[in-house]
Amino acid sequence: MTASITRLTELLRFERTAPGGPAKAGRCAVGIALCTLALLVAGPAHAQAQGSLVAWGWDDFGQVSDTPAGTFTAVAVGAFHSVAIRPDGTLVAWGDNEYGQLNGTPAGTFTAVVASYAHSVAIRTDGTLVTWGNNDYGQLNGTPAGTYTAVAAGWYHSVALGTDGTLVDWGDNTYDQVSGTPAGTYTAAAAGAYHSAALGINGTLISWGDDFDGQVTDTPTTGTYTAVAAGAFYSVALRTDGTLVAWGHDFFGQVSGTPAGVFSAIVVGWYHSVAFPASPAQQIAYLSLSVQALVDGGVSLPADGKSLLAKLDAAAAALPANNAQAAIGSLDAFIN
Repeated sequence: MTASITRLTELLRFERTAPGGPAKAGRCAVGIALCTLALLVAGPAHAQAQGSLVAWGWDDFGQVSDTPAGTFTAVAVGAFHSVAIRPDGTLVAWGDNEYGQLNGTPAGTFTAVVASYAHSVAIRTDGTLVTWGNNDYGQLNGTPAGTYTAVAAGWYHSVALGTDGTLVDWGDNTYDQVSGTPAGTYTAAAAGAYHSAALGINGTLISWGDDFDGQVTDTPTTGTYTAVAAGAFYSVALRTDGTLVAWGHDFFGQVSGTPAGVFSAIVVGWYHSVAFPASPAQQIAYLSLSVQALVDGGVSLPADGKSLLAKLDAAAAALPANNAQAAIGSLDAFIN
């Protein structure tokens, strides 16, 4: 009972006492972001999309009204602040500045940025990391040396993927988020409130840290995956066939409400998730991968099976984007 009450308090904290600081009445910190941002991309596709920003939601700290003008290539949203990358690689931050989330923003040029409760992490163009904002758990002074290709930020910890595929965690270690970091090589990593998850080079999943809601023990042990994301106390992964699986905390239907269908990407908030449906071309490509998996697994195909993958690959390559009728026709032609 006590544990359940403790977690309910964690989930529904409407007055947050920040570590090392006073309580902030009205700070509904149930989500990593209490305002929402979108990067509006216009014009033809480019190697790196650029667009203006629009924000909406809670604005007590200027999260909405201080949104900068101009064009940007990436944006990250923390609990009470946001940070974006300009086309020239420089950073701009706005919103709450209690822990230096704004005036601590580093100079230089960057390729990626993430934001959490009150700290942010960015990857410089040379692959090194820089962290600024709250440092109560070593989120800043624990930032590792080396070069990295990706980074994720949890509530008070961060995890980065080295250029050699290994993982490094730093910051809060209350639930072994740091000491439990697995060895091996990986292609992606995600950070929840107090847990992390990673995608192995063989497409398998691994999780570590807080396991109160099964974030670790319920991690899928079968199948292969192409992406993983983490919410507050749950995680979501995208299988190689485009379907989704979620595990962990389910108070708001984050797990039981996982949709059926085929998807191409996932984005996870603190207590909700968004998935991008696969285009008809992607659906055919997923089918091609599924057939290839059968072949690799030793399943015998019909006599004309050798042409199966070629037909599917050709259909996927020739299919106009978002043309559902063409997708149906291509599949019919393949089946018949």
